[in-house]
Amino acid sequence: MKDQYFGDRRDYFKLNLLLDLFDGTQLQQLVSVLMLTKPDTTAEGRLTAFPVGAGRPVMHTFLTNAVAEKRRRVSGLRHLMASLGVPYVPHHDDRFFEHDQRLEYFSELKRVASDAALVFYDPDIGIEIKNTATWRF
Repeated sequence: MKDQYFGDRRDYFKLNLLLDLFDGTQLQQLVSVLMLTKPDTTAEGRLTAFPVGAGRPVMHTFLTNAVAEKRRRVSGLRHLMASLGVPYVPHHDDRFFEHDQRLEYFSELKRVASDAALVFYDPDIGIEIKNTATWRF
């Protein structure tokens, strides 16, 4: 996960999916293992124009505003999730993941995640489906 790419259609799909999964449970928290990495020079994250579709309009507005206002920071999810009433726990949305600290990084999860948590390991490149016209959340 990189701040510089935050807010693209992959995030929209992923976040709607996570909220759907979480809403369908009796779990007490949604833990996102972000593995935030340093900026790079690739062109990922450029897919920022996407329809609301069957997703959450509030999520669409949040992400498109983040891109338009140059606030592409994963940590912005804290405020959004709180406003939605989701007990969201981002695992290190405020520091970069370093490979040499991998053991410490994952060991800390025991401290942050309750036994009643949906824990999501965020893939670096995101989740995407081929045809956005058929999205069903």
